[in-house]
Amino acid sequence: MDYASLPAMSDESELRLYVACARDFGERSSCRQFLAALEECGSDWLPERFGSAEPLRRRFREEGATGACEAWNTPPRPGSAGGDLLYRSSNTLKARGWVYWRRGPRHDVNFVNIAVPAKSPELVIATTLVKLGKWFIRDLGGVFGRVCHSADFDAQHKQRTPGGYQYVGQRLSEGLPGLYWANMFGAELVRLIGERRFEQCPASNKEQTADGTWILFSSASPIDYASDHTQDLRAAMRQTIGAEFFFDINAPNVKPTPIPFQRSAITRLGAQR
Repeated sequence: MDYASLPAMSDESELRLYVACARDFGERSSCRQFLAALEECGSDWLPERFGSAEPLRRRFREEGATGACEAWNTPPRPGSAGGDLLYRSSNTLKARGWVYWRRGPRHDVNFVNIAVPAKSPELVIATTLVKLGKWFIRDLGGVFGRVCHSADFDAQHKQRTPGGYQYVGQRLSEGLPGLYWANMFGAELVRLIGERRFEQCPASNKEQTADGTWILFSSASPIDYASDHTQDLRAAMRQTIGAEFFFDINAPNVKPTPIPFQRSAITRLGAQR
């Protein structure tokens, strides 16, 4: 299954973090780094229940990191190379996460996806998701990340079909998916696009991390995605970064210019670990 065809994690109003990674997650150190980042944000962010598939019956307080890493490295089918870690956190936060990784020539990225119900204090939760995104880009080989409201994501990727709807324009190997509240460009994308474009980008706020990642914000809050000011600013941001790189839901048949980031770590064929 390719991540571009996956449905949204929920129909609820959510704040979502997504980080596309070019690192092979087959080492147990990847799982432990992921869990350490969650723990750094507080115990509520750690899994309560987890597994490699629904329903989630395994309890983190009983199995800990050892059990989570086992689920992380459970092949999705016999003879395949990859794994999944699905989890739910405490009822206080109600976060849901999904780490998806595969190894083989048909896969362009592995990813981390975390969703938290959009509720007060939204900005505190969103800021924590940005912090996690920066860590995942630094420690898990992240290429591109975003934090946004679920309705913002739907507006940019949900397309009606005769049978209902589908999500389009998400494959990073085919171009940048879009611009959201927080947009994280890893050092390799920055190098390929040109750092000067990020320096000149007219974002609401922006920062550059020590590892070369640029984080560009399009508004003060993730719930401001529909305002005229935010939409105008995003249009200016696209032009500065390069509008040709971005998918546009209003012109879904126009193919963006792909950015040839390095993904050999996961596209190589290798023995199952």
